[in-house]
Amino acid sequence: MHIHVFNYRHAEEILRHPRNDDAWREIFDIVANVPLFLHSNKGKAPGGGQLDVEQRCMNTYFDRLFAVERDWEFHPLATLIEDSGLAADYRKSFQNIRIQVEVQFGNASRLYADVFKFQAAFSQDVVDLGLCVIPMASLAKRMGQNIVSFERVTKELKAAKSFLTLPILVLGIEPNDETSEIDIRQSSLPLTSKGTVKLDGDNAYRITNAVFDGLPVSGVMAASPIGPKPGALVPLEPEEEADRGED
Repeated sequence: MHIHVFNYRHAEEILRHPRNDDAWREIFDIVANVPLFLHSNKGKAPGGGQLDVEQRCMNTYFDRLFAVERDWEFHPLATLIEDSGLAADYRKSFQNIRIQVEVQFGNASRLYADVFKFQAAFSQDVVDLGLCVIPMASLAKRMGQNIVSFERVTKELKAAKSFLTLPILVLGIEPNDETSEIDIRQSSLPLTSKGTVKLDGDNAYRITNAVFDGLPVSGVMAASPIGPKPGALVPLEPEEEADRGED
């Protein structure tokens, strides 16, 4: 993936400091190596054309990279208040810095919940820095209507300096010539009545774990192994779970 960077409250300088080089290199290695999961006939794009990028598989691939391969906490509480129900996507404590991550491919309104969780965690001294991974507008348009985009987020964050006090690094992703493209319709998974691949249950993990392990998507079927799957410490809210699926 090609990565665009927006630096809010000196987040980039903090992560690029030699003391935090391990965190910087790990984050960019994860984000740069995510493939593009394609799902033709997913739906009609705003203004015409077809939606062809599957967010749920993108999310589960990030689960594999962050929570399984690199041992980031999966859905940890984003606040010290146990009954708050606020769960982050991932969090990790490096030697000198604690980072909370939100990967967002859902509706643009979800950004405000993500930012709230960043601020809540920072205010209670749970984390030192927030990281957002979101699509560029050109990629967001291939996912659904009113999907969060790098361009919109960076524009709106500029208006938040008086009350949003933690450093946040925003990474906008878009495919480049080195990005692998995975057509999930090549799988043998069952189809919905609309002709799209059924990604309910564990099917997204079946696909993404097969891809990660170098296996052909054409061999993935309902009886295929699910593969490594991180266990959630805190269940996502219903609207958050919906954002991991099709829009």
